[in-house]
Amino acid sequence: MDIEINVRMNLSKDDERDVTLIVPEQTTVGSFIRKVCKENDIPMKSSYVLTLYESSEPLRWSSRLNSCHVNSGMTVVLGENEDDEDMNEIRTVHCNLWWPFAFICFMIGIIGVTAIVVVKHMQEQPVYEYGIVMDAGSSHTKLFIYKWDGVKEKNTALAEQIHTCSVPGHGISSYEANPEGLAPGLRYCLSEAKATIPKDKQSSSPVYLGATAGMRLIHEVNSTITDAI
Repeated sequence: MDIEINVRMNLSKDDERDVTLIVPEQTTVGSFIRKVCKENDIPMKSSYVLTLYESSEPLRWSSRLNSCHVNSGMTVVLGENEDDEDMNEIRTVHCNLWWPFAFICFMIGIIGVTAIVVVKHMQEQPVYEYGIVMDAGSSHTKLFIYKWDGVKEKNTALAEQIHTCSVPGHGISSYEANPEGLAPGLRYCLSEAKATIPKDKQSSSPVYLGATAGMRLIHEVNSTITDAI
């Protein structure tokens, strides 16, 4: 809403006059002073002050007219402060009060953005599952460790081979007469698997053994031996 304000000039003894301005009620004191000077061809000075009629208390430049209770039809006085340094302090103190608030808002914004980025990054991190496959060939046994993203639709994922270990010794079918002889070599590779797979995933990691025809033939002859192996 626009308000009509009477301005009494009190800048010098040679320039005492009254003018009328119509401005929005949200206009700041500083903007109002500049408008008065511009429309009346008065050189602008930082020492100019605006006071209510019959009051000596200068209004802050950053304050709005309506917050200073300047209403339509009122008279204000435009004068010049004798101590410009004091006036600068009056004009800046209000602005200085905003710096802590602005800094706090800035820091809250930075923390908020950082938190969003961290949470999003954590959500995008895959939850890996692990598995062990032992390829028991006719001449030797090899252990493979795979990992895959455990959070996939329809339980499908691309498995990645991350470690291999050759079991010392011969093929497992050669341990027909001595099944216990296979244990040291398997322990060697299983210890590597234990060091490769995270501790919290070891108990849930499946182990698969694939053997060649030699083991099948032994099983057909004596299944007890294959069970022991």
